[in-house]
Amino acid sequence: MLLKKRIAFQLGSATFRRDMDTLFMILAFRYVHPISGEGSSAQVDQLDTEKAIDEEIKKQESLLADLHLQISSGAASKKTEEQIWEQQRIVTQLKVLILCRLFSMDIF
Repeated sequence: MLLKKRIAFQLGSATFRRDMDTLFMILAFRYVHPISGEGSSAQVDQLDTEKAIDEEIKKQESLLADLHLQISSGAASKKTEEQIWEQQRIVTQLKVLILCRLFSMDIF
């Protein structure tokens, strides 16, 4: 019985440590909002690594999905529609930037 309690404690302790490590990793990164609005082209140009560009594309696609849900539910305004066009333009710019870097072209 004592052995079972000891094993259960060790398993619980290991799980807690693993969860704390995961929590630390989550909290260690500061959230950065997706690029939007005026000056977005300059912000896109500041993304210097492929990883940063990929992360920004994921943020933009998530934001676009949310905006499309607003439109399909009928809760969209003219501003929402304009934002969709802007966010889609940014996604296109990011994907072109990745292709240019892939083929070592300098378009921008």
